[in-house]
Amino acid sequence: MQGSFAVIVFLILSVLLNHTITSATPLSFLFSFCIIVLGYLISFTLKFLLGLSAFWVTDFRGIQQIADVLLLILAGFIMPISLFPPLVEYIALLTPFPYMVYFPVISLQGELFPFQQIQVITVQLVWLSILFLAYKVMWRSGIKKFTGVGQ
Repeated sequence: MQGSFAVIVFLILSVLLNHTITSATPLSFLFSFCIIVLGYLISFTLKFLLGLSAFWVTDFRGIQQIADVLLLILAGFIMPISLFPPLVEYIALLTPFPYMVYFPVISLQGELFPFQQIQVITVQLVWLSILFLAYKVMWRSGIKKFTGVGQ
């Protein structure tokens, strides 16, 4: 919900400040839209997985806070990932976090060429598949644990 408000505010400010979205071609804009949608799906699936951890722990706020801190650092909220030291940048790119926030933003800014956008979409699809498989495994084992206890 917060993300949709952010998109609405971004579009309103773009119109009011007479700033255009800098994606060069309609194809590039379409790729940017796909990257944004896939970023939302990755974010939703990851948050859903964090919620499923409640099958095993009674208080999952600590897990959620760790995920929030990792998101702040590795998704480019604090500073762009391209400004990180090479090792930290490499580690960040191995996580799903930049594909939820950083790449949708720079794609919408027009900083990615179409072939780079296709690469980002491919990696996002891989992360979405991994997280979806993790969801299936966690859901099945969580249901077994929940019904095995008799609750």
